[in-house]
Amino acid sequence: MGLYMGLGGITTMEPGETLTVAWEYVDKKDHGPNYVSASFISRFGTPTVATLQTSVQSVRGHEFIYYGQLQGSGNATAIQFNVGNFE
Repeated sequence: MGLYMGLGGITTMEPGETLTVAWEYVDKKDHGPNYVSASFISRFGTPTVATLQTSVQSVRGHEFIYYGQLQGSGNATAIQFNVGNFE
């Protein structure tokens, strides 16, 4: 199992906002089930970030791109993305 934390730049998520992130692996192959979550960089009050969905799409039949959606509630917060897989 792999967990890749703090990917990308710091993003501010407002209450009710949905963020979509896409990622792929260097070998462009299918790496099985993946998930996305948030690392909190700063917070005010009690923010919550929930994973709405993750999916994978095959491009040109042999390159795989993963997508994930996070939605925030509570207060605005600064986050970075985490991506995990079960390899």
